[in-house]
Formats: sequence, structure tokens, C-alpha cells
Amino acid sequence: MEKLGHVQNSIKIKQGLLNSLQQGPITLSSKNHVCILAKEIDRLREGDDIYWCQRSRALWRVKGDQNTAYFHALSADRGQTNQITSIEDDQGVIQTDVAKVHEVAVAFYKQLFTSQNGGNLANIDRLPTPHLGTNSQAALENDFTSEKVKNCLFSMTGNKASSPDGMPALFFQHYWPIVEADICKMVLNFLNNSIFLRKFNFTLITLIPKVERPVSMVQFRPIALSNTVAKIIAKTMALRLKKVMPTIISDTQSAFMPHRLITDNILLAYEATM
Repeated sequence: MEKLGHVQNSIKIKQGLLNSLQQGPITLSSKNHVCILAKEIDRLREGDDIYWCQRSRALWRVKGDQNTAYFHALSADRGQTNQITSIEDDQGVIQTDVAKVHEVAVAFYKQLFTSQNGGNLANIDRLPTPHLGTNSQAALENDFTSEKVKNCLFSMTGNKASSPDGMPALFFQHYWPIVEADICKMVLNFLNNSIFLRKFNFTLITLIPKVERPVSMVQFRPIALSNTVAKIIAKTMALRLKKVMPTIISDTQSAFMPHRLITDNILLAYEATM
């Protein structure tokens, strides 16, 4: 497999050989060599296109668009935008040293995700709780199958942000005939037998700017980049839960629901007072 940094150089070399063969005498051997080189150049260009498309994060790109300097420039721009060179600490002091920037980030999220006061939960059991019917409970308790795992994988976007193992969903989709047995075994071992390797649960935490030029930690949104196997497990469970959730979610629940807005309840309350 060609290293990504050497792809352009390999294309130039193979293109030079191809041009030489096409300008020379035509023989059966040269024809075969031309076909082999042309296929190899197409393969390298396709890989280069995919690489730069992923780096540029131009999700609207469709097959057929050429790999131009635009994607290279967009990738470089994203790198400069996402790099944190300075940050304002809780005292209002701008820190530019890399170690100090790390300290500010760690301290901020330690404080943010540390529980200060759990509150009084003594009466929480008095809240009305919907219950699943017998059929819904049985559907949730059924064993997961390899077919469900496959359907989940192929419903995922192939070239999303990379995971700690460096292999996006596209890799597993493309090589599914080879990796199917191993992936299904790992996923089903967790879903059906609660067996899971801890290393698959490792994540990369990255900070996404909320504004164009963030200066403080509150202007970043942390996201976790999980391994594809962990994503398959989570989505497989989510797809099963999705079938029964409508039966236990209240009709008045509006936040975090597809096709519902949190402002709907405000409008309803306003109309009720008219």
C-alpha cells in the first residue's frame, strides 16, 4: 500500500512511464503494460481524492469532482482554524505556552464535569413512569443477529472523522467480506453476552470551535471520536430502542425529539391563556 505522502510522486512516475509507452512502438506487451499502468494510476488518484476529501471535510463533494488545489487549501485552512495557539484562563490572562494551554483546558473541564451538588432526589420515584408492553419487552430482549450488525454498519456515513484506530466505517464497509466474521463476533459478544474489550472503548477528545476565533474554553465544544466498533454497538442498540421509544415518550416532550421544537410548548402555553 502506498504511503499517502508519496501518492502524488508515484502518480507522476507512473504517468511518465505511461506516456513513454504510448509514444513508443505498439506491441502486445506494451499494450498490456499500458493497461496495467492506467489502472494503477486510476487507483492512486482515487485514493488521493478520498484522502484530500476527508482532510478538507467537504461533505458536499460527490463522485466525479476533480481533486483540485481547493481541497488542499481547505484542508490547510481547517488546520490553522482548529489549532489552539492561545487561550484565556479563568483569571483573564492569555496563555500562549503549550503546557499552560493544556493546563487551562484540563482545569476547565475538570471543574465543568465535577458534580457540585446532586440535589434532592428523594421524590424522584413519585414521578409517573411509563411502562413497556409485553411485546415491546420481548422485542428488546431478543438476541441481536449478524444481519442487524451489517445493516447498522452500512447505514453509517463512511468517511466521518477518524477514530483512535484510524479506520473509518468506509474501511469496514469496503472490506466487509473479509472482516465480517470478526466484527460480528466482537459486536455480538458485547450485545448478547456482555463481553467487550476495553481498548475498543478508547476515544479521542477534540475541541470544536463554536465561534470563528475562540479565545476562551467556553467557546469550544468537546466531542469524542470513538472507534468504529464502539459506534456500531451504540447504533445497533439505538436502532432497536428507536422502535419502542414512541410508546414511552410523552406527546408533550418536545426537546431533543425529531420534528419537534422546544418552542412548541411555549406556543401551546400561550394559546392556552388566550
